[in-house]
Amino acid sequence: MNDSKIIIDEDVIQDQAKCCIGRKLTSEECEEAFDTILEGLAEFVYYKIDEVMDIRETVKKNKNAGKTLPHYKVYYKKTYLEGEQQFEEEAVFKNRGDARRFVHYNSFSGIWKIILFAKNGSEREVYKISY
Repeated sequence: MNDSKIIIDEDVIQDQAKCCIGRKLTSEECEEAFDTILEGLAEFVYYKIDEVMDIRETVKKNKNAGKTLPHYKVYYKKTYLEGEQQFEEEAVFKNRGDARRFVHYNSFSGIWKIILFAKNGSEREVYKISY
């Protein structure tokens, strides 16, 4: 992990208050806003840790999914780079639900698609989304 830090101090809160409500907060309002931010931040951090552990467990349980049929391959294509980009395989899952959960967890940019590899050997795109 790098040494990045998130700093939320009175200056940050007051700057945001100017943007949101067009004025600085009183000391009492600023203190209340800070307490509310801390409560929300703790909940947010808990939720994100839980989300990370859930997706890691999903990937782990699908470790050998590519050896069975049917399975679902997730592909990703970067859209923020110059030139023509190719789809790259990101992961393989035993079911569509796990594949979609993986896409939504990771989807902050680019184009994502899920291809079903059926028991009869056919391939079919079953999901695609762009960000």
